[in-house]
Amino acid sequence: MSLLLQQTKDEVSLAVSLAKRSDIVSVGLRGAKLSCGPDSNLRRTLKPSLGFEPGPAVVLKQSFLIETNFWFRSLAEDPLQEPIIEITCTFESRYDITDPDFEPSAEQLEAFRKGNAVFNTWLFFREFVQSTVTRRGSPVPPVPFLRLVPKDNPAKTIDVTA
Repeated sequence: MSLLLQQTKDEVSLAVSLAKRSDIVSVGLRGAKLSCGPDSNLRRTLKPSLGFEPGPAVVLKQSFLIETNFWFRSLAEDPLQEPIIEITCTFESRYDITDPDFEPSAEQLEAFRKGNAVFNTWLFFREFVQSTVTRRGSPVPPVPFLRLVPKDNPAKTIDVTA
């Protein structure tokens, strides 16, 4: 099982052009929330539901910050029950611009925010979920790898229903 992160060839090219001129300096937990169901559900097998959403990017002098929002829910067998465990968290990554004459474009930041920043913080999210759920006393959930895959260019999509 894996989660997919898709970008077009153009988005990857824009993100790489920024990545070549920047270094990751830090990744930190900006905020988190944990909700737990009744203790009687602790030993149940967890059925995970998870995802992410790129947050805002802020450009500073010779650096930039990007937030990435994540969520994890362990679901019971009964879809009408509330999640046994629900975790939402935001990680902030900081990058230094290594070329003093370079200023990232809005398009580069957007592509980097939706790709590289998510990928760079994913391992921190996986560890956070696994250690938090373990501290709760529940079985360690499977948090999948994040895979980067090409996204089909929507401009090249052919409508076969016409």
